[in-house]
Amino acid sequence: MAEWALRSFLKYSELCPKIIIHDDGSITKNSARILESRFSNLKVLTRPEALKILEAREDFKNIRDFSFKGHNIVMQFIDVFLLSDTSKVMVMDSDILFFKKPQEIVDFINGQINCDSLISRQPGSYDLMIDDAYADKYHIYEKRADFMNSGMILFNKASISLHKFYEFFNNTKKEYGDFFLGMSGWGCLISQTNFKFLPEDKYILKGRPTEYTVMKHFTGPRRHEFYAYGIDMALKNNER
Repeated sequence: MAEWALRSFLKYSELCPKIIIHDDGSITKNSARILESRFSNLKVLTRPEALKILEAREDFKNIRDFSFKGHNIVMQFIDVFLLSDTSKVMVMDSDILFFKKPQEIVDFINGQINCDSLISRQPGSYDLMIDDAYADKYHIYEKRADFMNSGMILFNKASISLHKFYEFFNNTKKEYGDFFLGMSGWGCLISQTNFKFLPEDKYILKGRPTEYTVMKHFTGPRRHEFYAYGIDMALKNNER
């Protein structure tokens, strides 16, 4: 899925980014070797490598338990934020396919959109489970952070401070293993930036893609549609 997701993005965006695959501990050496051989600008950051870098950071000890005991979604949140070293960062889940040029993403990368972050929006909300004082301080619910989906995010790294990153962990009420802990973190941080939602009618989570769909996130429980028709549709559009 990751390879198809990347190929569809690279084809339709015509961008050539530095790509880091963040391993949650499940990627084998052979899988990593295959991925790196297929993309010249891709590196798999293995879980042991990531932990070695993180453990060398004095500030990491404050959230070490979240990284070791948390769901792999919170690993993504921690690893991507702390280990990324570029001015612009794009976070993309592997269960995503592109069918058209993502002009909004291209414009953001090229500095042609007046905002610090872009994020996909889901049709319904979920419980962020954060302290009320924290939510009120940053007007997090008023900014609809509970509708933000972390499957597709772009942000200027300088727009989010380390203080705000750690502040989230001091104010979450979620348990380590909560599936939505990482997504709650991303939503809380992105809502504190000058953000824009990606157009819901072009970057979709629910429903079958149409001729206007740029990207679909094949979330559960219908992730099998990625294979049932998603890949064929991406290839068909590629032939036009």
